[in-house]
Amino acid sequence: MKKLAVVGTTALLLAASLGVWFQANGMLMPEKVHTLDDMARARTWLNLARWLGMALFAVGTGLTAAVWRKERGRIFRTISVLPLLGLLAAVFVTRGTVVEMMMFSPVKEARFVPAADASFLQPDDLVIGVGIGNEAKAYPVRMLAYHHIVNDRLAGEAYVATY
Repeated sequence: MKKLAVVGTTALLLAASLGVWFQANGMLMPEKVHTLDDMARARTWLNLARWLGMALFAVGTGLTAAVWRKERGRIFRTISVLPLLGLLAAVFVTRGTVVEMMMFSPVKEARFVPAADASFLQPDDLVIGVGIGNEAKAYPVRMLAYHHIVNDRLAGEAYVATY
């Protein structure tokens, strides 16, 4: 029964590591306006997730190695290594955020609506504005938070808007 407790403990270490990372990611989702304090708090959680992931991987490795020395059965050895593989994956995942890893890709064809139809904007939303000649476009900062880069054209000129 002790060997199952080790596997369960390693699985809980995995849950703890990913839980801290998910907490940080939840704080950074762009559907809400972020203050500087929000960003600082999220960065603190991300740093914690990074170090915690490495520490928990080391602990999980030690626990798994201790069980491996005593247990000879292939099935149990395979089962015991699964949470450890999850911890190893968590070490790599916690190096960044969902936004940075999966959504940090340039927008190639931005879609726009006239300002009067931009009902998704709140009066206090920040935008980045670009004007060339007699034409102008605005990019909501909370939407740029997903991609950080928009390749666009205005008045026949190519440009990059970034945040």
